[in-house]
Order: sequence, then C-alpha cells, then structure tokens
Amino acid sequence: MLDLKMPKKNGFDVLHWVKAQPQLKDMLVVVLTCSERPEDLQRSETLGADSVMAKPCQARDLNKLAQEFPGYWIGPA
Repeated sequence: MLDLKMPKKNGFDVLHWVKAQPQLKDMLVVVLTCSERPEDLQRSETLGADSVMAKPCQARDLNKLAQEFPGYWIGPA
C-alpha cells in the first residue's frame, strides 16, 4: 500500500522509483489516497500502480479496509 501524500517524498516519486528498480518492478502496489482528482488517479495508473483505492477518513473505516484488503485480491474466504 502506498499513500500519495507523505511528509518528505510524495507517493508518485516512490511509485516511479519502485517500478524503476529491477528487483521491485513486479511488486504489487496499491495506491491508497484521499485524493478524488482524476489526474492523480490516472497518474498513479500510468506510473504502474496495480490499483487505486480511496482512503477512508475515519480510523475505524481504515481498520476495516485493512482487514478486508486480502479479499480484495484473493476473493472471499
């Protein structure tokens, strides 16, 4: 999971770097963001994000998302 808005380096820079590394380029990257800007979502996909998900505003909702995340890729247990 990668947040686009981080304190020192933005998620776009990190995503670009990860996908440029031969040993990391195939790593699954899911962008988790509160941005609703279409250009942010498109840029994430262009840079190689495997998925872009909306980040919940409430902590309890973020916790629920984290618990459900494996099912997002694998399907219901």
